[in-house]
Amino acid sequence: LGLGSRKSVSKEIEGRRRGNPGKRARDEQFDLCAKALSEAIATMKPSHVVMLNGDYANDIVSAATGLPMGEWDGIAPFPQHFQSKQSGKIRFLWTRHPQHLQGLGIFASVSDRLAQEL
Repeated sequence: LGLGSRKSVSKEIEGRRRGNPGKRARDEQFDLCAKALSEAIATMKPSHVVMLNGDYANDIVSAATGLPMGEWDGIAPFPQHFQSKQSGKIRFLWTRHPQHLQGLGIFASVSDRLAQEL
């Protein structure tokens, strides 16, 4: 990863035991993540793919799926928190991270609605 010595790698990792990777690590992994997701979808040929990433790494999702996030369809009653997009035989479902939904008090409702879509 080009992070320097083993000691600096440990420090970088220790600083990110919680939460998402920092910008530098995320940017370094962008191509690999997009390729891995794209290949997993192509190999497994799922009928549905569920993304629970919220706003984090939407550019990776878009690169992997070819579906710009701003063009997804909102699902009632939470269109800003739960969206979908059909691409060929695959239905992609996206929602905000469960912690975010929990903080808004809508985790159970969105989870129930997601289950109905599957």
